[in-house]
Amino acid sequence: MKLQELRFKRKRPKPFLILLIVLAIYGVVFLLDRFFDTFNLSFQSPVILQTPIKIEKRKNELISPLVEEVEAKEASDLEASPPFYPIPLPSRPEDLIEAEIWDVFGANLYEEALAVFKCESGLNPEAVGKNTNGTYDVGIPQINTVHGIKSKWLKNPGIAIRVAKQLYDETGDWSAWYSSYKCHKIK
Repeated sequence: MKLQELRFKRKRPKPFLILLIVLAIYGVVFLLDRFFDTFNLSFQSPVILQTPIKIEKRKNELISPLVEEVEAKEASDLEASPPFYPIPLPSRPEDLIEAEIWDVFGANLYEEALAVFKCESGLNPEAVGKNTNGTYDVGIPQINTVHGIKSKWLKNPGIAIRVAKQLYDETGDWSAWYSSYKCHKIK
């Protein structure tokens, strides 16, 4: 009789086991977040079927390797055929944040982007502004959190400036930064 009772008796999950599973899931998510803060994942080009994903340690510089590649290519193109410039071109700024704006927006939009971002945050990467609708504007270009990008990423000048360039390219103007128009007066 006891054997039949044991067979039909349901076992309840133990709270300790449930807590252990929840902590394990939290630990995995935490480790993944730390991993992607430290490493870049990129596909090799061309893709080699044995190892299609390349994992590299992130550099702590604002200027990405992609920008360095483009600069190297532009330098080699300039050496091949020297161009004729009727007016002198402005030079790349020495300040890292301003240089990043120059690299991302280019010489043509640099002055406008710099003026807008100075009005928005004073070029402070840690700047955060709270809006009346409960959202936040974060980083140098004051990107709104409604775009779904984590605040800690927008405090990275390299990421924030590239997101701002994407927003600029989508609209073709500075309308995303209309709230500071009185300061920068750029449309």
